[in-house]
Amino acid sequence: MQSIQKQDLEDLIREARAGRKQSFSKLIEGFYTTVVCYLIGRGCSPQDAEDIAQESFILAYSKLDQYKGTGTFLGWVLRISRNLLIDKIRKEKTRLPVAGSDAIDYLAVEHNTPETLMISQETVEETYEKLPPRDRLLLDLKVFQRLSYTEISEIMEMPEVTIRVAFYRLINRLKL
Repeated sequence: MQSIQKQDLEDLIREARAGRKQSFSKLIEGFYTTVVCYLIGRGCSPQDAEDIAQESFILAYSKLDQYKGTGTFLGWVLRISRNLLIDKIRKEKTRLPVAGSDAIDYLAVEHNTPETLMISQETVEETYEKLPPRDRLLLDLKVFQRLSYTEISEIMEMPEVTIRVAFYRLINRLKL
């Protein structure tokens, strides 16, 4: 995920509202991977996650005037993507499987770093698959997407202190 500073984000949103498609494209570049990983963490296949992420940004662009700025832009887009995912589940009358290590695979292909290359992929996959879905999502958002606790609390719709405690406990469990 590209880092978009708060002031830059506000400028991009203002420009996108004024009709500058380039500004909205920069918002997509900055948050697309986060949205895809969020959906994968919710149990989507990588292909479905990419499709829903694209739909989410199209819908966000068409409803940009409805974004009030009370929460983060990312949180707003993730709520749109969650609602689209729920609509897809209802429409298809299916249940989504547990994602397994799809999010790690997606990130590894898209964002290989020296740190991720040093860790054994098999060990990561085994550990990741054993985590409950909430912990996988928390790990994806905090470690791979490098979001703040405030952003994660908005996305997961939980108090920030709960997110901090859950992450602390998760890291301690992973150290064992």
